[in-house]
Amino acid sequence: RFDLKRGLLVFLAILAISLTYKFWLHSRALPNTYFGDVGISNKNFSELDQVVKGRIAIFENQPIILTVSGQNFQVEPRELGIKFNIQSTVNSIRTENRNPIAAIFRKHKIAPEYLVDFGQLTNKLNLLLAAYENPASDATIVFNKGQFSIQEEKIGQVVDKSKLVADLRVRLENLSSEPVNVELIETQPKIGAGG
Repeated sequence: RFDLKRGLLVFLAILAISLTYKFWLHSRALPNTYFGDVGISNKNFSELDQVVKGRIAIFENQPIILTVSGQNFQVEPRELGIKFNIQSTVNSIRTENRNPIAAIFRKHKIAPEYLVDFGQLTNKLNLLLAAYENPASDATIVFNKGQFSIQEEKIGQVVDKSKLVADLRVRLENLSSEPVNVELIETQPKIGAGG
């Protein structure tokens, strides 16, 4: 009977602690939660609004640095068609559905919510990086001074756009000011002089 009382007491104590913990976190960010590189654990919702607005404002007002062949280009996020949705980001933090007990033991990063106008992104990147791209050229038959000759194919070099977009996405989701390294890849011609 004594063990039953002790067991019941322990159960009630754990239940009380759990309910108090959940009630306390009801209007706060869960423990071990990060927005970008900023810890937002246990911040109440008005503090969260300020942190999110401030962190996004800092990121929006600093240039994204693109590095290609040793040359740096600075471009504002809005020039790339990037728009952050602050309210949606705050709402996703507020409605986060994680186990509050498990949150103590696992780090959780929350990415900002944003939209990208891919047409604007593509146009701006093409404008900035066109000088570094030389598309491959196929072998062709040329008629010059009354004679036919074969113009040899040429290997090209273009920006690895899929890696560039993936790297940009990582920078956006972490609100990182680290430069984005633009890699150039070789492209092969479709038609060679040998057939």
